[in-house]
Amino acid sequence: MENNLRLDHCGMAFQLPGRTAVLQATDPDKPARASFYLTDPHLGFDYRDNEGNKRLFAQRFAGMGWEVPSLLEGLAEAPEVYFDSIAQVHLGSYSRGRVCLIGDAAWCASPRSGMGTSLAVVGAYVLAHELGVTRGNHAAAFAKYQQLLSPYVARCQKLAIDALKLDGASSPWISRFRNVGLRLLRIPVVSKLVAGRSLAVGRSFTLPSY
Repeated sequence: MENNLRLDHCGMAFQLPGRTAVLQATDPDKPARASFYLTDPHLGFDYRDNEGNKRLFAQRFAGMGWEVPSLLEGLAEAPEVYFDSIAQVHLGSYSRGRVCLIGDAAWCASPRSGMGTSLAVVGAYVLAHELGVTRGNHAAAFAKYQQLLSPYVARCQKLAIDALKLDGASSPWISRFRNVGLRLLRIPVVSKLVAGRSLAVGRSFTLPSY
């Protein structure tokens, strides 16, 4: 949608219990990306029904303040919209026979982790080198690949679970605490500290030296 707030390499969000609207952009002169997150364990929907889902989100987000009315207008007009549930993939094994999964197919941590691309790139690097080290012994390569990646995947998946727990908190006290924390992010020292802690998980994997 139009980047009316002229966001530049940043994002903004408006949140109420069970509902979150997000606007992100990487260039003030280019379109922004809007997202809606809805918490409802009993919601049934067809992710392929674009028009029906547009109406669903318009109803659920009606009456919210901030830029939400503008975002809903953008949603109504958008020719391409993606709908799906926020989910993770947990597999006992990343491989079977000569087939090995990688990226989201093997361990999707969900968009709330912020680690999808990093996990995919790290996984590809490790798998490729393990196949080289084992000289094509795929069984040995796949086993080592899973041994190295599994702990890292678990840490990244926990990031998403922790974020969703905070998003779904309906307690007024927790909501106030969360809002105060978000306001404190405007202070450079605080934002650097939070960013450093967030990046710690991403940097917790040491690439093997092949």
